[in-house]
Amino acid sequence: MSFPVYTTPKFDRLLKGLAKHHSDLLEIYEKVLVILKVDPYNRSRVHNIKKLSVGSGEGQYRLRIGRWRFRYDIS
Repeated sequence: MSFPVYTTPKFDRLLKGLAKHHSDLLEIYEKVLVILKVDPYNRSRVHNIKKLSVGSGEGQYRLRIGRWRFRYDIS
């Protein structure tokens, strides 16, 4: 089962700006996309994903890979 992953224009701008100064970011972002498409709820308990206790809807989550943190919503 594959889940769709959508980004906001603001996130795309931030990613582009950060990638100029951090060469490893785009490679890590590709890994993040693969993880989120397969297991955004972390039901396999393999990834470092934490459900945050803020917001509305199904919830907000944080995925940590190395020094990078990716916060995302599931709706």
